[in-house]
Amino acid sequence: MTQQATVKPGEQQASTPGITGNQGLGAASMPRRLAQLLDTMRTHGGRWTTARVKAVRGSAAPGRRIARRDLQNLHRRGFLIMHEADGIRSYTLSRAVTPSAQQDPDWVNALLGAADVIEVLPPDTELEPGRANAVKLLRRMAVEGLEHYPPALVWARYLDADDLEAFLGELSAEAAGADDLATLAAVENTIATWRFIGEAQYAHNSAAGPGSSEAAA
Repeated sequence: MTQQATVKPGEQQASTPGITGNQGLGAASMPRRLAQLLDTMRTHGGRWTTARVKAVRGSAAPGRRIARRDLQNLHRRGFLIMHEADGIRSYTLSRAVTPSAQQDPDWVNALLGAADVIEVLPPDTELEPGRANAVKLLRRMAVEGLEHYPPALVWARYLDADDLEAFLGELSAEAAGADDLATLAAVENTIATWRFIGEAQYAHNSAAGPGSSEAAA
């Protein structure tokens, strides 16, 4: 039977090399362990194998099987790029994950946890159309260190000033109706109509002119 070491009041628990904070990676819960591993990989860089993760975590941490699973989980969530050569699998940070991101581990855990919950929800025809998009968005926010949801109406920025004013005016008028599905349908129709206009304006403004190099290509 393995006896766990106890920490007396006033004493600090030794941290695992390469890990910040008073709790080593091995003792952390699964979500926090992933966030801490990602932070360590940012700090030290390079290629990461199961053996390297195990070495950084120390002998008291979970074994190679857990290290391998953690790397696979981070890869599945979009944080890592997998490489395989001579039968050896290694991982590097994806381009979006940089040391300057300074992501809050608790925020990353919350985003990843929400994505995991949505992904395993029971089948529901009303949820299916947007489920994959929601999971992808939450994991993208975690990978890129986004603190807010990315803009939902990017195309509205393509509208000129007069059209933007008209769009917002129509949207405000439609949204002022009753809080029912009919109001939602009217709002959706307004957004869809103006999205077409905005994207058409963008296509027109960004099209290559007759004398441009793109038109001649």
